[in-house]
Amino acid sequence: MAKASKTLDQKNNLQGMVKAGELIEIKQSHLLTLQDGRIFDRLIEHAWPTIKSQTEFRCPIHMVRGPTHRGSERVRDSVARLMNTMLTVPFLDETDGKRKVLQTTLIAGTVTTEDENDPTGEIVYSFSPQLLRVLQNSNYWGRIKSHISYALSSKYAYRLYQAVALRINREMVSQDFTEDGLRELLAVAPGQYEKFTHLNQSVITPAVEEVNALTDFVVEIEPIRPLGRVRGAISGYRVGWRKKTPAEQDAVLDELLRHKAGRKARIRGTVERLTVDETVWLGSDGPTRALPTPKPTPGARPARSGEAKEQTAEPV
Repeated sequence: MAKASKTLDQKNNLQGMVKAGELIEIKQSHLLTLQDGRIFDRLIEHAWPTIKSQTEFRCPIHMVRGPTHRGSERVRDSVARLMNTMLTVPFLDETDGKRKVLQTTLIAGTVTTEDENDPTGEIVYSFSPQLLRVLQNSNYWGRIKSHISYALSSKYAYRLYQAVALRINREMVSQDFTEDGLRELLAVAPGQYEKFTHLNQSVITPAVEEVNALTDFVVEIEPIRPLGRVRGAISGYRVGWRKKTPAEQDAVLDELLRHKAGRKARIRGTVERLTVDETVWLGSDGPTRALPTPKPTPGARPARSGEAKEQTAEPV
């Protein structure tokens, strides 16, 4: 029987950074924000080439700051949460073959440059020895593209993207989850969106729309109703996925190269009402280009003030 490949032996490449499955499937992730997740991914990506031989890593702050934030305040806030939030990491203990869970923070300690405006500022960080041991024994992973993570506007879409990235190369094309399992998968906080209509409207549908519009995958989430009735009791959810065709991937690239302003309307297939004339940033591993100003759609009604405000708002 062939020996399973180790996660730490994989290299970051154009298909994305390597992220251990144990880190993608962490529990209590609702305690972290979307920006926390993005920053942790950047820290993992930066540490990856030497993670087997080093215990302390140095990363320029500008690499984790993101495309729309010039100060390092949000980096400091996210790093503090990554250091202080206790999460559960499920893993397989190879010593006895049993499934176990590790209670840990994702970052053990950091030192950051005091001057937030210093262009040479950096963050020095480390991971806990227990987390490093889990990574050393990991043998499943997903490839995450940083520019896609920064393009997604909600942590629900971010979590769905990573969950599918972990599973996309497996033989199965769908997986069933209990209701609690799906909520954990998407990082929905306990007590939020408890009714299906609210969960579907505020979490599932927006996350699926974004993942389908901005990633390499097509995803579906449908409720499982044992009695088959449209309004019957829901026993769980089926998440299905497939890779996109080359033509579909070209459409994704076209959208990623456009400004975020008006993206929500474009994803939902409504009329584009905004003009854009600027350069788009997609992260260090994504392309950039200057955009032409799109022509308004003939016959489109003027946008109401509330609509324009919603479309132009940057995600929190």
